[in-house]
This record gives sequence, C-alpha cells and structure tokens, in this order.
Amino acid sequence: MLIISYALPYDCCVHQSKAAYYYAGACGYGSLALNFNGGFLAARVSSCFKDGASCGTCFQIRCKNSDLCSKSGTNVMLMDLNTNTHTDFVLSNKAFKAMDKLGKDRDILKLGVADVEYK
Repeated sequence: MLIISYALPYDCCVHQSKAAYYYAGACGYGSLALNFNGGFLAARVSSCFKDGASCGTCFQIRCKNSDLCSKSGTNVMLMDLNTNTHTDFVLSNKAFKAMDKLGKDRDILKLGVADVEYK
C-alpha cells in the first residue's frame, strides 16, 4: 500500500526550477504507468533520477506565473528520465495543465516551459 502525505506547508523546502511537458516512461511500466497517480506524472533529470531508484517519488510542483497558474499547483509521481537539458522536470500534459488557474489550461500549454517551485 502506498501512502502519500502532502500535509506540510508549501513553503517548506521549496526549490526553484523549470518544467516542460510530455511523457514517455523510463521506469519500465510502459503504458500501464499512464494510469498511475491519475496520470499526473513527471520525468526528472538524471542526477535526481538515480538510474530508476527514484521511480515512484512524489513531488508537489507549482508554476510561478501568477497570471496563469494557481497557488496550489499539482502533485506528480516520477515515472521517467528527463533528458531535456533546459528543465529539471518534464510533466505529463495532464499534470502541466493542472497547474493552471481555472480556464487557463490552453494558455499555460502555450508557455511550453514554466518557472516552477517544487518540494
């Protein structure tokens, strides 16, 4: 059984980074992974992916663009290796859009890459 808690205040241990969107799946679950965590998935740079040992790790990520993004952000599960050298995270389309303010999902996708905070 997997128990995930997000009870800590958001400003505890917050890191600054960038995130983009797409999904592939390097943890070996194939298309089955698309159902994990409701499809709210992420890939992370190799220095943090740890040769797959980080598969299943959860992060709370929020976009810092206050015009387009909600303050709550989204919760994602690490399922892939990010080979994009411009971002620490690559989020699934569903997770990337979940960072938006209501009705701004198309606008946030137009960003392509967003400044984010995560923990």
